[in-house]
This record gives sequence, C-alpha cells and structure tokens, in this order.
Amino acid sequence: MNPAILTFDYSSYISNPQFQLYADTTNYPQSLLQNYWNVAINYISDVGNFGDIQGDKREYAIQLMMSHIIYLTNLTNTGNGFGTGSGGAPGTVPYQMQGATIDKVAVTVTPPPNPNQFQWWLGTSPFGQQLLAMLQIQSVGGHYIGGSNIRAGFLGAGNGAWPWLV
Repeated sequence: MNPAILTFDYSSYISNPQFQLYADTTNYPQSLLQNYWNVAINYISDVGNFGDIQGDKREYAIQLMMSHIIYLTNLTNTGNGFGTGSGGAPGTVPYQMQGATIDKVAVTVTPPPNPNQFQWWLGTSPFGQQLLAMLQIQSVGGHYIGGSNIRAGFLGAGNGAWPWLV
C-alpha cells in the first residue's frame, strides 16, 4: 500500500476562517504559501496515513505549523507588533509575556525553555500553541511499541518469573 502524501490545498487554506490572517492574495500569493508548506513538512510529515494524526487532522496540523512559521517570520521581519509580545524594531525575538507593570515600567517574560525548547518555540504564536495542544491531546496515554501493553509494564514478563502475564 502506497502512503497518501498530503499536498498544499491553497483554496482550502485561505478559505478556512482559522487562517484568514493569510488570505490576502497580494501579500500571501499561492507560491509563497506553498513555500511555507514545504518548510512546515520538515517538522510534520506529509504522509497522511501515518501515526496517530492522520488525514484531515494531519493536514490541519501542517497548516498550523505553516501559520506558526509565517507568524514568527512576520514578527521578526517587521517588528510591527504583529506577534507575541509588543513588537519593536525589525529582528525582534518572539517571546512569551508573563506580566507587565505600567507605573515604574516592568516587563516579565518567560525565559526559554519551558519544559523544552520546542514547546517554548511553539508557545510564541497562537498557531503554535494550538498545534502543541493538538499534539499533546493526540498522544495522551503514551504509546507502546511492540509486545503487549501488560508486558511493557513488567520487566520480568516472559522470562518465567510471572507466567500468567505471558
């Protein structure tokens, strides 16, 4: 069986209300969005029927990753406040705001990493936050590779120590 390879569906992407931010065909022509899709599939495989996230869910995950990358690119290129944080000069590094004070000016940001650098990076855009939540929900409970679930929890199973577990 050949794996189903997902391809970028431009009309589906720009018509999705979730991604209306990038529906402007002048600023985001199909060729540019295709390039972002090509970058996104370096992070999330475009094989549509592989793993726990398959078909439409996998396509949506790739679209979220794509939107996350566009969002961060806009933030770092323009510094116009179009991203997490308050903008600033071009080249602004995205960050997660923890708190702010107006009088006597104080700003608190979350230093990377949160649990790890990848989660921190995804946390720097609303699209990345949604993707992280989706990935965590889809992997709840963990995974066992090979063997039975019971044997994975008992190191002595199968060697005669607990014959009822075999």
